[in-house]
Amino acid sequence: MRGISENIILDEKLNPDFYRFQYEKLRKTVLEESQRHISFRGFFYKKFKKEDIEKMFTHPYSYEYSLRALSRYLYIISPHYRRLINYFSQILTYNYTVKAGKVYTKKIAKSKYKNNFYDVVNFAEKMGLKNEAEKMIRIALRDGIAVGIMVYANKSQSGYFVPFEPKGIRIRSIEDGAFIPSIYLPMFSGNEKLLDEYGTDIAKAYKKYKEKLKNGNSITEADMWYEFKNGFALVADDTDPYHYLPYFGNLIIDVLRLKDAQDVQAQHDENANYKALSAKVDTDDDGVPKMPYADVKQYYDQMAGELPNGIGLLVSPWTISDHSFQESTVADRDTALSAVNNFWRSAGMPNTLMGGGTLTTASAMLLAVKPDEALSFSLLGQFEKIINREIKLMNHDYLFKVSFLYQSIFNGTEVQNNLSKGAQYGLPVKMDYAASLGLTPCETIGASYLEDEILGLSSAVWATPLVSSNTQSASTGDSGGRPTAEETGGTVGEAGEKTRDNDSNQNR
Repeated sequence: MRGISENIILDEKLNPDFYRFQYEKLRKTVLEESQRHISFRGFFYKKFKKEDIEKMFTHPYSYEYSLRALSRYLYIISPHYRRLINYFSQILTYNYTVKAGKVYTKKIAKSKYKNNFYDVVNFAEKMGLKNEAEKMIRIALRDGIAVGIMVYANKSQSGYFVPFEPKGIRIRSIEDGAFIPSIYLPMFSGNEKLLDEYGTDIAKAYKKYKEKLKNGNSITEADMWYEFKNGFALVADDTDPYHYLPYFGNLIIDVLRLKDAQDVQAQHDENANYKALSAKVDTDDDGVPKMPYADVKQYYDQMAGELPNGIGLLVSPWTISDHSFQESTVADRDTALSAVNNFWRSAGMPNTLMGGGTLTTASAMLLAVKPDEALSFSLLGQFEKIINREIKLMNHDYLFKVSFLYQSIFNGTEVQNNLSKGAQYGLPVKMDYAASLGLTPCETIGASYLEDEILGLSSAVWATPLVSSNTQSASTGDSGGRPTAEETGGTVGEAGEKTRDNDSNQNR
C-alpha cells in the first residue's frame, strides 16, 4: 500500500496547519491505494453475497438456478475454474466410426444396405459430431446439464445442436438409454417472447396448452409438461437425472479462496515495492518550523508531483530518509502458489498437468489421468446414445450406429497401435484405425475413392509400398536391437526413462 501509518508523533507546539496537512495527505494516499486494491472478495460479493453462497451449499437442490449462475460466472472470471472444465471436455479426441447396429439373419439387399450406411455416415458428418460433442460435454460440466434441440434436414448441408436455458426442464423418460427432456409449459405465461428460442415444436405445444386453458378444460400434469422428441439432455451426474448441479460445484468455495490468496499476494508484492520518503523542515529551539506553512506546502506539492507510483512523501522536522516495506517471509510470497496447488488437489487433478506437482514419469502420468478419462468417457457415452436414438428414428431398413473410440490425448498412440495390429491380423477394424488417426467415416470413404478411382494413387503412382519397417529388410536399414516400448504399443517405465536420461545403454 502506498500510504504509511497515521500514528504520527507531533509536538503540541507545531503549527495546527502542519498537523492537518500531514493527516490529509496521508489519508488521501491511503484511500487512493485502498481503492486500487479492492479485493476479489469485495467485488464478487457485490454480485453474490457471502451469506447467500453459504446458504446455497447448505440446501443445494433448492438453489439449482443460483448455483448454475454462480458456476457460469466463475467460468468467465476464474482461469483455473475454466481450465478445469475445459480440461475434461478437451482430453478426448472424439474420433468415431459408423458400424452395423444389428446382425441380420435374412439375406441382405446390398444396395439398400450400402445406401442406409451412407445415410448415417452423411448424417454424422453433417452434424459435426466432434465439435458438438465437445461443446455439449463442456456445458454439462459447467451447468450440470446440457439440454436443447437437435436441428437438421435431409437436404440440408449442415445440422447443429441448439442448447438453451435448462429452467423448467425435467427428465421424465428414457428411450434407448438416452434421457428425454420435458419442459414446463406454464412458465411461458407472460413470457411468450421466449418461445422463439425454443423451436417451433415447443411453441406449438404451448399454443395448444393455452387454448385448452382458455376453453376452461381441466388441466392435468401431463398437459403442463411437454416432451419434445427432437430434444436432447446430457446430464453431468447420470446417477441422479432429477437434479442438475454444476459438476464441480463443490470447488466453488476453493475458487473464491484461490482468488483471495492471489489478491493477498498482489498486496504483498505492492508493499515490497513501496517506499516512503520524509523531508526535513528545520525548527527552532522550541520545535516551531522556521519555514512558513504555505512555503512547505508549495515545495511538498512540487516534489510529490515528480514522484512515481509506489513512492510516498512526508514532511517532518527530522532528517530525510527512506523507508522500505518489503516482505521477507517465504510464507507470504508463496501464499498464491500454495492456494493454486490446493485447488488442483481438491479437484483430484494431477498437479503436474497444470504446471506443478511431483509426477516425473510418463507411466505415472498415464495412470494418474485414468480417472479423468473415465469421467469424460461416461459423458461421451451419453452423447453417443443421443445420436444413435436419432439414427433409429430415421427408420432405415438396416440399422447402423455411431461408435466413438475410447481414445484420449493421453492414450491416442496406444489405441492406434492396437488397431493397427488388429488390421494386420485381418480383423475388420480398418475404418476404426482411420478414425484413430482423426479421419471421420465420410473423410475415409471419400479419400479412398478419390485416391483409388479418380487419382489412381494406389495402383499407379504408389504401386510400390512406402518404405517402412514392414517392407524394409534388416540389411538395408535395421540398426539392430529389440523394438522400443513405443514401437510395440507400450509405455516406458520410470526405470526405463532414467536409463534413457542417463544414456546407460550407450556403450552396450
